[in-house]
Amino acid sequence: MRVSPSKFEHPRLHGAQSRFRLSDDVIEELVENYIRYIHDRPHSIFHLPTLRSAVHESRLRPSLLYALLSFGARFHPKAEVSTLAPQFFEDSKRHLHLDLENISLENIQTSILLANLSAASLKASSEALYLGIAIRMAEILHFNVADYTEPYVAQELKRRIWWTLFMFDHWCSAGNSITQKMNDSDGTVDLPIDEAVFQKLDARQMIQPGRTEPGVWAHMITLVQIFGAIQDLNRRLAHENLDEEFVEHAVLALSGSLETWEADLPAYIKYNKANLYNYRAKGLGGPFVSLHMGFYHYATLLLYQYLDINRATTSRTEKFAERCKQFASSQSSLLKTARELGNCELLYPGFGDWLDPLAPQRDAGAATTHKLLVADACLVRTTEQLAELSEALGFSEEAANYTAQHAQLLAEFQNAWISSNGSFANVTQTALTLALAFGLTTNEDHRVRTGETLRQVIADNNYLVGTGFAGTQHLGPALASINATTDFYRMLLQTRVLSWLYQVVMGGTTTWERWDSMLPNGTINGGSMTSFNHYAFGSVASFMHSHIGSISPLEPGWKKIKVAPVPGARIESADARYLSAYGEVGCRWWIERRDEQMSMEERQGISRGRGFGFYLQVTIPPNSRAEITLPGSSEVVEVGSGFHEYFVEGYEASE
Repeated sequence: MRVSPSKFEHPRLHGAQSRFRLSDDVIEELVENYIRYIHDRPHSIFHLPTLRSAVHESRLRPSLLYALLSFGARFHPKAEVSTLAPQFFEDSKRHLHLDLENISLENIQTSILLANLSAASLKASSEALYLGIAIRMAEILHFNVADYTEPYVAQELKRRIWWTLFMFDHWCSAGNSITQKMNDSDGTVDLPIDEAVFQKLDARQMIQPGRTEPGVWAHMITLVQIFGAIQDLNRRLAHENLDEEFVEHAVLALSGSLETWEADLPAYIKYNKANLYNYRAKGLGGPFVSLHMGFYHYATLLLYQYLDINRATTSRTEKFAERCKQFASSQSSLLKTARELGNCELLYPGFGDWLDPLAPQRDAGAATTHKLLVADACLVRTTEQLAELSEALGFSEEAANYTAQHAQLLAEFQNAWISSNGSFANVTQTALTLALAFGLTTNEDHRVRTGETLRQVIADNNYLVGTGFAGTQHLGPALASINATTDFYRMLLQTRVLSWLYQVVMGGTTTWERWDSMLPNGTINGGSMTSFNHYAFGSVASFMHSHIGSISPLEPGWKKIKVAPVPGARIESADARYLSAYGEVGCRWWIERRDEQMSMEERQGISRGRGFGFYLQVTIPPNSRAEITLPGSSEVVEVGSGFHEYFVEGYEASE
């Protein structure tokens, strides 16, 4: 078998069959992006000198090159290139499917890349399918049997691919609850050699280099074997009623295996700053970090069950819980160090604005709002919340640290996503909503422009929803912050598909996972994730309680209560109740129009306001107080417990 692939047409030469004409420089740049961010992290399937030579000389099969370009494009700074990643993914699949009976090294590599791309796109079934293809091809070609007539690089590459499939099979089977195809090795396949040594070898070299130490991947393999046992235990915990003593002893044994694995690591590969700097200098910082992140992650998975506060505890389980927190803290610390150091950062697939209504039916993550914008916005806001929490808890040093981080992240967000005139690089309901809700536009002119743009985008969409999981819960607060609550009400009252009341019209009694879990013709949406009882799009209920129901807590336990009705659009009455720790909080309000006088009985004995206007009744429980703000007024009235009633003569809600 040849490691170097045969001569094939380059994507830029496909003529009418191709929608892309990429220069040599851009193609090589994208492949280098793959090498920097992906190679030797989730898989180790290339000898880099051979790969670079094949790319430079246009000798890669189109399926393999397109898969590499799909990875590399995702990290390109220019949108006209990065947006090609999904199409490169599709083109790689198309070429592989046409060549599927060609059982070869390149098609195995392509299948592994497509499995990884499918996982990154949250397509679990495709991930398992392409992994299965790669495993079968590797078995047919006997990658687990050394052929000493081949160059040494070819032998080592097949070993690395075999072990990649072994590890990927453990991860994929655990994530998708399917049976593993590859059991733990019986020792017939040697572990990979040191990565730095392997990448320096000549592809034609026939003899094995002198004595070499096991590489990072060798230790990943032995760690994944322990992970398999951890997942087996967790799976049994989910589906069987296991004896607590049995579980505790199983956890103790697996915890011991993890500790032994860590203790047995050679000194040069144990985690410390010196080793991290050393591996980073060799271009192996990412794999080194991945190895130790895996250790912390698997240990956390093993011990996470003991964080359950409702679980009966023993001195041993209390130690398990404490160790779990320590591993999680070490994981966070390592992520931070890797990010700050650079050239060894880790990457994870993001959900973004999951189930954006414009996302393809079978690709819930393909939102119109860029995943990185959502991730960046949430990072800025979370950091701000950490500063606020630290301040509230009296941790002044941490508060100052997080405040400084927030300021830096906010500036970086604005530099990345907002132009000098205040326009957004990605104009969607979710992008603009997050900007307003999270305070990401600090320039007042930019904030005004963002608000105007959001209102226009919503109006242009006929007041139908255009947000997924990330944006929906923040729609109300964002619009309220620019005095456009009535726009949210108009959205709330729509009954066509892509609205809340569409679900009611179609017979729903709970909010759905998809805006159209049931299609207008009464059939069920053909995509996955079509639950008819899901929290995400119902998360606006909090805003409805505070603005329509008019009640929200000002202090913990509802000791102090805010009452602030916000009529608008066609919402002209509401009745809300909440059973707090102090008793029931009640609020009822309505508007009498000039031409629609309510009967005396409907007014329920209100002594003032016999004409049209706004009526409010409030019940505050004992030992509580409330701040009441009437519509059309900025005056705040503080009241104690009891029943209170108000009338605003002549008030008419805005349309």
